[in-house]
Amino acid sequence: VPTEEWCNQHVWPREVNLTERDIRLGARLAIGELLLSGVTSFADHYFGMEAIAEEVEAAGIRALLASTFFSSEGPAGRERSVAFARDADGAAGGRITTALGPHAPYTVDDDDLRLTARDAERLGVRVHIHAAENLTQTASSLHRRGRSPIGVLHDTGILQAGAIIAHGAGIVPEDVDLLRPYA
Repeated sequence: VPTEEWCNQHVWPREVNLTERDIRLGARLAIGELLLSGVTSFADHYFGMEAIAEEVEAAGIRALLASTFFSSEGPAGRERSVAFARDADGAAGGRITTALGPHAPYTVDDDDLRLTARDAERLGVRVHIHAAENLTQTASSLHRRGRSPIGVLHDTGILQAGAIIAHGAGIVPEDVDLLRPYA
């Protein structure tokens, strides 16, 4: 199914019902699969990061973790992400590194992205964000905002702060020059 339909009709309606136990068990299963496949490190940008961090510690794997937030949460969402990044960085004997986790340019407004970039620089962490997930999303951003999602990240300082871009399948040729200095 198209990404927008997948998120709106399948993923997000289920996410609101997830419990900490669900997140913990999902993390445990995913980490087990990673380790069985020879993967020793992963990046995750989600909810329930404290539980996921505990599973990382118990399994002995390495991870870069970011607590997701949306602008619709108000300042509390960004503050929660900052607190997790500050407090969990270096946990599990140094196997956990952290990042800030604004969800995406279409769910986090430009002012919150700018504040996040400043917070990342102050804390010395990166920013893990969904962006340019597909070409439809990029076209929508160009139509609605006059900028691609990568352009939004550039203009708000997220790229300069050290972005980890989740998905990126909608990066267009015009974005390459914006990304090149950070490659």
